[in-house]
Amino acid sequence: MVIDDSLSIFGSANLDVRSLRLNYETNVVSYDHSLSSRLLSEMLIDLSQSDEIALNRWSKRPRRQRLLENFFALFSPIL
Repeated sequence: MVIDDSLSIFGSANLDVRSLRLNYETNVVSYDHSLSSRLLSEMLIDLSQSDEIALNRWSKRPRRQRLLENFFALFSPIL
């Protein structure tokens, strides 16, 4: 995350209780304009190479894929 071209927050944690407490993941907060510019540049490259998935497209994914997603979600507590 880049805020106001100088403040950056980056790391492995998702901003949920599981990541922050159970998985011991952390983020770094940096107040550095040049680092923030580099991070923003990389994020914009990633965004330009991404595809948006609309809700109607997501809802129509194959039944087999949904079943696999649900099956593997059972293992999320131990991952």
